Amino acid sequence: MAWMRPVSPVPVGWPPPDSEQDTAAALRYARQRDPIGDRVQFALVALYVLALAFAGTSAKDIAWGSLALCALVRLPFIWRCYTVLLRDRLLWLFAAWTAWRLSSLLWSSDPVSGFDECAAARVLLTPILMWPVLDRATPLVGIFLAGVFGHNLVQLSQAMHWFGLEPTVNNRLDGFLHPIHLGALCLAAMTWQVSALVHGSGARPAVIAMWVIGLGAATAGLVFTGSRGPWIAAAVVIPMTVLVLAVRRPTVRRAAVALAVGGLVAGAASWPWTGDYVRFRIDQAVSQFALSSTDVADLDTEVGERLGRWLGAGRIALDHPFGGTGAGGYGHAMLEGEYAEVTGETHHAHSLYLHDAATLGFPGLGFTLVVLFACLRRAWSDPPRDRYGAGSFFVLVGWLIGALFDCYQFSGTMFGLFTVVIALMMPWRERSHTAFQPRRFGSMFFERSDARR
Repeated sequence: MAWMRPVSPVPVGWPPPDSEQDTAAALRYARQRDPIGDRVQFALVALYVLALAFAGTSAKDIAWGSLALCALVRLPFIWRCYTVLLRDRLLWLFAAWTAWRLSSLLWSSDPVSGFDECAAARVLLTPILMWPVLDRATPLVGIFLAGVFGHNLVQLSQAMHWFGLEPTVNNRLDGFLHPIHLGALCLAAMTWQVSALVHGSGARPAVIAMWVIGLGAATAGLVFTGSRGPWIAAAVVIPMTVLVLAVRRPTVRRAAVALAVGGLVAGAASWPWTGDYVRFRIDQAVSQFALSSTDVADLDTEVGERLGRWLGAGRIALDHPFGGTGAGGYGHAMLEGEYAEVTGETHHAHSLYLHDAATLGFPGLGFTLVVLFACLRRAWSDPPRDRYGAGSFFVLVGWLIGALFDCYQFSGTMFGLFTVVIALMMPWRERSHTAFQPRRFGSMFFERSDARR
């Protein structure tokens, strides 16, 4: 791959003079060492982020595989830039988390399905694959938002019956994805755009207008997915985002109040068009839950089936408290349980937390909670580098709430979103943004090194 070969020797001033400049120097090193490969890798990262927001499973897998191949080809030339990243304890925690799940195959009753569950963890490599180009994180978020907006246009086409597209069951607009997953993507886009609008002081009017339009489209898209789990997450996360940003950053309080008032007015104005559908989905859930909760033998409804999976997962966890059934063993255990007739063949518990409790036992669930808490802690302490940065913590909170109602860890879309958010908060990112400054500014790192010599 001659086009990937370095066009110059190791840049002058490598290694960097002190740890304060490690990340900035590492990413700049990768660009100087292999400038053409850097452009190709950034393009493939952008393609993956776009596919994550807009495309189906096959396109995402192709984009991710192409990115992984590019990173592997570049590795012999830019491996030094990864030395900084490998100090990050969160990545090693991910590795231990995956190893724990893999080890459970030893006692799994269905190791074939268990291997499929473990294979989904491959996307935890995404932060490593994105690392050399993460000094350009802001345009990557913009590409994600553009992808979600494109998906909202597909939903509009479904609603209008254009191009042969039709709504699905219960008039849900799901685009190219499962409606739960599209709803979660819309929530992520809403959260980042709320953060951008709150921090919008100084932005051009055209950019602010794009954020407002994108926020409105994502909100409408979320509503008409009919996905109640993402609705619950949005009801918690969006007010939390505005409130917490206003409390933590006094300089944006006026913008936060204006956005909150504008949101309430827009919600009231749109209720005549959205209210009937929202009430229909809520009434449907309440009536189905009331029926299933009074007669556990009657779980043959959308909500009832999910309730059966949750009850089954709880029973399995109590029966196997220390090691669970092993990865892949949930479906086999359910077929032998009291809910088999009403839930049929199923491979997951429709809840990340209950599924891990059933398949990994309570120690495994505890490990999962430790990993997720570490991610939240990283997101909370990560200083914002741009207008989107402050929203990443709340994107993650929305993901964790949504995971109460679905097994996000087995979805390429949802686990991919999780790993992209983690990648955007890699270690020492508050300094690494300097690596993308103009050459004259960034070159002082290397000049200082020469001076010390």
